[in-house]
Amino acid sequence: SPTLSHDEKAVLMDEWWEKAHDSLIRSNVRREDLTTMVRESTITFRSGIGELMKFLVDRDVPLCIVSAGIADVLSEAISQDVGTFGNTSVVSNVMQFDESGVLCGFSEPVIHSYNKAGAVDQ
Repeated sequence: SPTLSHDEKAVLMDEWWEKAHDSLIRSNVRREDLTTMVRESTITFRSGIGELMKFLVDRDVPLCIVSAGIADVLSEAISQDVGTFGNTSVVSNVMQFDESGVLCGFSEPVIHSYNKAGAVDQ
């Protein structure tokens, strides 16, 4: 909304993500289900992402991906699409699982599009 300030939008995004995370927790998502969920999803990356990641790792250039999504899903999607690279880190919302492997929470603070620039500083 053009009438809301950045701070007002950030508060609303916090509330929205909290509700979205609560919904996922109530769904009893299991850590072991992530691989299948990502494989059966329609997640796609831009053309050339694999080549870019290989170019960076070959030159020892670190890659930090900052996302307002869910780190576990993003990391799994990257792994399935282009593999894993030791130079890559993901700053995003991290799922927390209990001892049975069931989703029980998310990292704090929530990272969303109105605060993700500051997430790298933390």
